[in-house]
Amino acid sequence: IIGVGITFVTKGFYASTGIDLHGDASLYSEIRASGAVLLVVAVYLLAALMRPDWRPAALLVSAIYFGAYGLARLYSAMATGWPTGEITTAMVAELTIAALATVLVLRRGRLSA
Repeated sequence: IIGVGITFVTKGFYASTGIDLHGDASLYSEIRASGAVLLVVAVYLLAALMRPDWRPAALLVSAIYFGAYGLARLYSAMATGWPTGEITTAMVAELTIAALATVLVLRRGRLSA
């Protein structure tokens, strides 16, 4: 849902978090590109729920993707100041998902070794 919002309802999605994009076409392009990546990753992760053979890769993708997003938000908070509550909530969720996926990846590796 977030990927769809960022990609196709960009202005409204960001306005809901208090962010004004100022109609900058280049900024919209950058934001929509990351939204589309999020959308594609989410579709893959959902498909992996139905395909057991995709699950190990999906866990690794989750750990890397959500970890990168969460750590980038944490770095941004330290570098330029703390974001709004919605963005902080997203950061906490991303870091939590990444941590859980990492634990499952590592646990799975020990079980198959």
